[in-house]
Amino acid sequence: MDFTELFSLLGYEKDEIKEEGSRIGKALEIMEIDDDDIKFAVDRIKKYYDVELVGVRKILGFWMDAAIELVMAKDEGKKLVYMGGPPEGKTLTALNMLDDVVCTCPEIAYAAPMGCFFDKLTPVLEAGEMAGVPSAFAHCSENIIGVGMYEKELCPKPEVFISSGFYCDQSAKFGEFIDEIYGIPVIQLECVEDANWDEFPAVSERRVKYFGESIRDCLNELESTYRLKLSEDILKQARVTYGKYWYAMGAIWDLMIKADPQPISCTIFPLMVMGGVLPSKRIQKTGIKVLNTLVKEIKKRADEGKGVCRKGAPRTALQVGSLVDPSLDRMFEECGLAMIGNWEFWKAPTEWVKSKYTTFEDKTAEGFLQHGIIHSAPGFIQLMKDACKYWNLDGLILFYPFNCRPMACSAIIAKKIIESEMDIPVLPLEGDFADSRRYSSAALRTRVETFVELLKMNKVA
Repeated sequence: MDFTELFSLLGYEKDEIKEEGSRIGKALEIMEIDDDDIKFAVDRIKKYYDVELVGVRKILGFWMDAAIELVMAKDEGKKLVYMGGPPEGKTLTALNMLDDVVCTCPEIAYAAPMGCFFDKLTPVLEAGEMAGVPSAFAHCSENIIGVGMYEKELCPKPEVFISSGFYCDQSAKFGEFIDEIYGIPVIQLECVEDANWDEFPAVSERRVKYFGESIRDCLNELESTYRLKLSEDILKQARVTYGKYWYAMGAIWDLMIKADPQPISCTIFPLMVMGGVLPSKRIQKTGIKVLNTLVKEIKKRADEGKGVCRKGAPRTALQVGSLVDPSLDRMFEECGLAMIGNWEFWKAPTEWVKSKYTTFEDKTAEGFLQHGIIHSAPGFIQLMKDACKYWNLDGLILFYPFNCRPMACSAIIAKKIIESEMDIPVLPLEGDFADSRRYSSAALRTRVETFVELLKMNKVA
């Protein structure tokens, strides 16, 4: 099996490919990747990503490495800790600072490269559906992927699964399911979603203390039951490392906001922002350097007036985009839109509130709950409004999964509020972040093309 060209496209150095060759080959065998899949991936990556940019190639490589690290962890003597979505990133970062631990969200770490590069998620989804989580019951597609991975033995069983159910009720149910069926112990992070409509961006002390205590209980159980001790120094370093990645992401967003035409394709953004949500060991080691490299490359393109769309194209953005299907994000650009980036994980100015808390647990709880998408429906809508304002958008696209209660419930009311208060057209599109079978690109393209014509007429007027 010759994977040299593929891994060069994924930002691996020649010496690294040679040194890691046997490990890579074994991991690809576990992932059921053959020579035809590798040829397919090479063509697909060249088609959808700006692989002439070093930063883009390295970001793609983060996810291939995350999948390899996942499937090889037990063979390499590592302890595995899984987190359900949305994962609490600072605790995840701290766990990955332990040499003998790999902490990740396997449904994303595996699905991102298998979907984006190889387009081979359908068998995994079908296995999950057959095992008891059928899509007809509106189960989260990430959870379906998780069950399919266990059924097909594509990932090792972890020491423990850290779940939460206060934002996504399905995450807690998924934790119960894998405990019952596969015997995987679960630690449940607890909180409440209660917030007054006008409360954002403040977070009630009651919510912070409740979630903070739950994180504290989780850390204590990790130490007492699984011998995973996270010292104060590690926890402090984790907060700094986590914050630095998002600070570097902020520089990329700033460049994208100011540039015209759009300098790079938005296809890389879902993988780039998820690198901050799931900071693997490789991302912690090289992530800041890679993002800084990409900043320079984007700035060079912007200074030269190079772009993936025409200058003056209608400006819009997605909240996330697809984590497994770059053709979806590329379709928006092909329709004539300037896609500035993904705003769901962008930290808006309204969210910068100085913390009064002092402990890792309480600071982490406040930071997690303060972000618009987690805070509440009005917080999520305010995040959209801020993106429209500060990104100078001509329109907004709400691509949301019908099987995600927090996003689906907010979409229609968000459209009404943004169009009435900001006079900006909003296009809601029902789809899925992790299952490309749930939507038709051809049908979506027709609606997007109509939306583009509306935005063009508005710009002329």
